Amino acid sequence: MSSERIEVWIRRLRDTDINVRREAIQQLEALGDPAALGALAAVFALDTDLETRKMAQWAGKSIYTVVQTRTAAEPTFWQRHTQRNWAKPIHRIA
Repeated sequence: MSSERIEVWIRRLRDTDINVRREAIQQLEALGDPAALGALAAVFALDTDLETRKMAQWAGKSIYTVVQTRTAAEPTFWQRHTQRNWAKPIHRIA
């Protein structure tokens, strides 16, 4: 995922046109990059339009949930390490 694409949509969150801000929220949610979470939180906290704040909140929750689900599905370092070592034969030193 291109960080330039994320930055373009994040900049559009500050546009004076409400429709541009709302489109930016939708695009950031579709991209699903956690780098957008801070900017979406700022819109949720500071935007003058209630519906836009709700959209930012929903998009942020959506991205966060996907990231947490993806992270939970991945094995931890310890799980990967022990899985690899269980398959190795044990060599005894004489």
